Amino acid sequence: MVMAAAAQGVTQRTAAAGVDPDDVLCAAGLLPSDLTDPTRRIALSRYCQIFEIAARKTCRASFGLEFGAAFHPQQLGMLGYLAISATTLGAALRKFTAYLPAHQQATHLAVRNLGDGRAMVEYAIVDASIKARQQDAELSIAMLFNFFRHCLGSRWVPLGIHLMHAKPSGQTRYQELLGVRPLFAQTSNRIVFRRSELDCPMPRRDEELVRLLEAQLERQLAQTEAYNDILARARHEVTIGLETGNCELEQIAKRCGLPPWTLKRRLKQRGFTFQELLTSTRRALAIDQLSRGIPVTEIASALGYSQISAFSRAFRQWTGLSPRNFVSRDTRLDSEVSLTPRRYLS
Repeated sequence: MVMAAAAQGVTQRTAAAGVDPDDVLCAAGLLPSDLTDPTRRIALSRYCQIFEIAARKTCRASFGLEFGAAFHPQQLGMLGYLAISATTLGAALRKFTAYLPAHQQATHLAVRNLGDGRAMVEYAIVDASIKARQQDAELSIAMLFNFFRHCLGSRWVPLGIHLMHAKPSGQTRYQELLGVRPLFAQTSNRIVFRRSELDCPMPRRDEELVRLLEAQLERQLAQTEAYNDILARARHEVTIGLETGNCELEQIAKRCGLPPWTLKRRLKQRGFTFQELLTSTRRALAIDQLSRGIPVTEIASALGYSQISAFSRAFRQWTGLSPRNFVSRDTRLDSEVSLTPRRYLS
């Protein structure tokens, strides 16, 4: 679920592009009244569909990006006001991350130190059933980008931006709206920035307001049914771990906010071992990347295989095909991993 406040202004922007917003909402399975109350909760899948459908109907590939770039933090209500009232940019991002589940579920948001004086904030929907999410990714990154500019000024530009989806065709507005050209087909949606910028003071800091808002958001968190699909969360963290070369159980558990033995127990309750989750995630990434034409050598290295032959053997075991045959036959396999352990597959 997500609060309707996140879609505030979408009907006006759709109408301005010459498209009937009611048609867009209807196609997404929503009524105009569903967005009237900003505190109303709507399905996250339908929220994502709004922007995918609007982009298609308006013939604007950057619809989500443009929406996010024009979206002010205050439009998120208490969560947005809490962030802009924090003492520093780092505090704003940490508070936004901590209380996001009260506003939007099935979502991963984190601030990480990359070393070398760099840090990043990363965002991703972790519900695998939501497949059309390009517009959401771009609007969410643009919204987060606005937090930085709220603190650091309108000329601030990041060190880099990563997006999970493939590079769109046609004309785009990334350079104009975000100051940089993103890297595509990445493992998470990220803004990379200078770590020192986390210490910059927020221009509208108000510690008393922060205390009042946190008290209210704490109550909302307690009332919210938190998204608890440990398979989706752990799979997302394994995907990131494969990119960084660190997929040990202890590190993945830490990133999930759990002790290792708790993660193992909760995976076992879902019929999985940690190794089975690691294997199924590799399989999904391999199929997806081969389908997008990424060279086998790059895929093998990214998935932690020291030799192409080892990757090829694993891929044949997963699919019954070698990577070369998979590509040459133009096989259309589902890039989403089956979450059924290998021993249960027929």
